[in-house]
Amino acid sequence: MLDIDTKLVSAADLDECDTSWIRGVTAFVVNPVECALSGRTVLSPLRKSGFRAAVLAECVETNWYRDQFVGGIGYEAVIDVGFVDQASRHQFPNMPYRFLFNAPLPLECDQIASMKPRYPRSLTWALVATQTTERVRFSHELLSALGPECFLFLPDVRPVRPGAGMLSPAALKRALEKTKFYVWRSHHNYPYYESFRFLDAVLAGSIPCKIDGGAIADSAGLPHTYHSVQALADEANERTGEDLFEEHREFALDRGTLVDHLRELLADV
Repeated sequence: MLDIDTKLVSAADLDECDTSWIRGVTAFVVNPVECALSGRTVLSPLRKSGFRAAVLAECVETNWYRDQFVGGIGYEAVIDVGFVDQASRHQFPNMPYRFLFNAPLPLECDQIASMKPRYPRSLTWALVATQTTERVRFSHELLSALGPECFLFLPDVRPVRPGAGMLSPAALKRALEKTKFYVWRSHHNYPYYESFRFLDAVLAGSIPCKIDGGAIADSAGLPHTYHSVQALADEANERTGEDLFEEHREFALDRGTLVDHLRELLADV
């Protein structure tokens, strides 16, 4: 693992604890806008840090990405966690961009390597996302093409807070362990692949399936990104689940571990 001294602090804890230790440290702030939900000034103590980087997993062309840098405490760099380097589309020339490939952790690599998932499963597909009119229509497409045996979770849009009725990581994993295809579509029209959804699926023995125009898959060699729901349904009828999962296993394991990539990134900070 990494031979560095680290301290993990939530935004809520930062607002309540002694922050004298912050002076001069290197601070990595994950999703600054979500941290700020704990209070407008909760990140203020980090102004005393020696180096600050925002850590994000988001398409660089979205308003959500840009909003991370409006006001706030200021950052010396942004670390983009994902599968595809977006440096050419990063829109803040005065803020250095660093890409961190979102490989599995070492223990996750061991888990993925030893998995022997079997299909069919009790649920054919799962869709988990906040509710929009477009996603409701999307769910009807999936019902028509893949059938009614599904896990469908489309809660109303609300701030992401503990106890707010969102699906916990453990609950999502339990659902995906019963599901063949974990399907999603981006909430925007830009080319992007949500790497954490891929890992959530593979670690549960489910097959990740991104539905979009295919541009991101064509350029990055990402497996099983489909132009349409029907394209997914056609491949599901032609190939076994075991065969499809194996391609994702290979993609997950052929690129090292997250620790490897993080060590390389930190050497350049």
